[in-house]
Amino acid sequence: MVVKKAKLNHFKSKLFIKLFLSYLIIITLFLVAFSSLIIYDAVTMFQSKKNQEYHLKIEALANSMDLQILSAKNIIASINSSETIKQMYTSVVVEKKSMDPYLFYKGLGELSNMKKLSNSLDIFNIIVLFNRYNRAYTVSSAILLKEEYHDVLKQVPYYGINTASHVLEMTDMNEIIFNKESIVYGDNYRYSSNGAVNGTILVMYNKKSLENKLKKIVGNYNGMSIRYENNEVIRYGDAKGIPFVGFSGVDNKLIYELYIDKADFKIGLDYSVYIGIGFVVITSIIFIFSAYTMSKRYYSPIDNIVSIIKPTVLEGNEFDHIIQGIQTLIGERNGYREKMVTISPYAKQGMLHGILNGNMEQERLKILRDNNFLDLKKPYFELILANIDYQGENSVREIYFADIIDIIQSICATKSTEETQILCYLKDSKNLFLIVNSEEEEQLEETVYTLHKDIIKEVDDPDFMITFGVSKIQDNMNSLKAACQETIDALDNMLTGGRNAVYFYESSYTSDKKDYYFPKDATRRVAKGFKDRDIDDLRKFLDEIYRQNMDKYDATPRTIRLLVDELHIATLNALKTNNVFNTTQIQIDKIEHNVTLDEIFHYYSAIYEAICIQLEEFVTPNQDIEKLNQDIIDYLDQNFRSADISLAQIGALFGVSNKYISLMCKNCLGVTYLQYIQEKRIEYARGLLQTSDMSLEQIASMSGYSNMLTFRRNFKSIMGMNPSDYRK
Repeated sequence: MVVKKAKLNHFKSKLFIKLFLSYLIIITLFLVAFSSLIIYDAVTMFQSKKNQEYHLKIEALANSMDLQILSAKNIIASINSSETIKQMYTSVVVEKKSMDPYLFYKGLGELSNMKKLSNSLDIFNIIVLFNRYNRAYTVSSAILLKEEYHDVLKQVPYYGINTASHVLEMTDMNEIIFNKESIVYGDNYRYSSNGAVNGTILVMYNKKSLENKLKKIVGNYNGMSIRYENNEVIRYGDAKGIPFVGFSGVDNKLIYELYIDKADFKIGLDYSVYIGIGFVVITSIIFIFSAYTMSKRYYSPIDNIVSIIKPTVLEGNEFDHIIQGIQTLIGERNGYREKMVTISPYAKQGMLHGILNGNMEQERLKILRDNNFLDLKKPYFELILANIDYQGENSVREIYFADIIDIIQSICATKSTEETQILCYLKDSKNLFLIVNSEEEEQLEETVYTLHKDIIKEVDDPDFMITFGVSKIQDNMNSLKAACQETIDALDNMLTGGRNAVYFYESSYTSDKKDYYFPKDATRRVAKGFKDRDIDDLRKFLDEIYRQNMDKYDATPRTIRLLVDELHIATLNALKTNNVFNTTQIQIDKIEHNVTLDEIFHYYSAIYEAICIQLEEFVTPNQDIEKLNQDIIDYLDQNFRSADISLAQIGALFGVSNKYISLMCKNCLGVTYLQYIQEKRIEYARGLLQTSDMSLEQIASMSGYSNMLTFRRNFKSIMGMNPSDYRK
């Protein structure tokens, strides 16, 4: 019990509880976000499937209804074109005769056959009425009307769920066929196609058929409606819920609407939901245990410190009490702090490394400064970025740069006094950060100049250049990171000022002018120089840019960078213009920091000269490269069947190197020279195999192969089978 109590003792700490709760909050937020995402994805997918399902169902319903309407249209068209029906109309309406029995039964037979031939079991009857006649004809009988029929349908075609008596406005008719509610499709009867309306035709469908179709095709639904010219003509059920619309393929004015209950789109609870809940619960338990383990692990060092310092104050901020105990423990009250905490030990242990390279956050730096854990001994400091460069003709090893760095560090240590302290930090093999810390602000600038002069004197080698970039004078440790950037900006002044000098940062750098000279036709001029291999003209081009900017523009380093970027882009575009970007095989790097403008222009001058030399090796002067490339390709197409064709032979013929031909094939044809020749030969051989009876040896020879084995191997590699199998 004592051990268990000791293990759970950390729960008495508010700091541990806060740490543990922070983990729990993060875990809870993660699980809520994860669960929300899963639920949203499941609901979205379910609703998408439901939407797709009902879109398919309304489409199927529309197709089924279209078949019924198409059957009705065919019946009406057949009646209008029936000679028997026309004879009946002529007899009883035009000639005012009594209906001939034979003609009567023949007409009823045709109506019955039309009903049967429609292949629709849902049609239960057809009614035909003639204007100015007092009888209606169905598939089985004639019905006597109380008076002659003189009306026409107000809407043609007519769609609706109604009785025939209501549609025909004959409410006094007692016959079942006239009073049975059904789905009615009606249209006019015309004796001739171009004549007036001579009667009415009604095709009657069982009302139950629509309900059966809905149950069979749709399943659960609230209602459906049919609209013609945006007017509702048929309604079945309630127009409540989510609507789905289908369009008729028979009549574009006809629209079907299906209404589905919203409850059908709500996802239900199935076994997968319970599995998901179980997974979340198990994951939560694992995460809570992990949170406890991690909290205990990271609280353990604090717990050990608490056990050492044993803070007696229980009220207030627990973390403040721990810090106060640590400060007391390390000797803040007994005078050791002055000796323990200075910039020097931290510079050696890596803290300065983090500050100068930007790896320490500004808030952390402020905490160190506010709590006096990071102090320069003197109130003012200035940061220097010292750049070392070799300008000699001979190559130099890295060890020589290490020797120069040792000299600089030695001089800094020698010149450090009680009033002025100089600290060194190695940035890389050719750059150092120096911090000059002094009591007097006025002495800092003079100290920088003296330090630079003494370093150059001690190095005593004119081939090694030492250049300083110096920040503004600072009196706040929070400005140390900004001072690092200031030294880099100041050192950039060597672009126009040269090396072996001291450059101080000026705040005007942030508002540089962007005016500089660069020819608008630079790409064209460089491309022409490459094409003509005119290195003198290219050097004049570079000299023109250099002189114009040096004489007429007071360009700042950032402006010069823009100029150099334009020169770099113009050079690359000129190579692409001449179609030799991949031909020269010269890497053109974009020059970054720590160079002078003279060095940049010398670099591009050397690049231009190297490109011209390589182009001279590849192609003779004044040749049009695109035309040359096309001539070589044409030669390959005409002579690929020659067994003697080779890179050397083509190069000698066109005055170019083997390497040029190889690169040209790769760039222009997308394959190597050998691949192109082999593909052309196999294509030719394939044609001979299909159209001739020559032997394989003859075909191989005519295709450019002197070796039968090589021919077989290449043919199988390209076609995937042997030549003999291909011929079969």
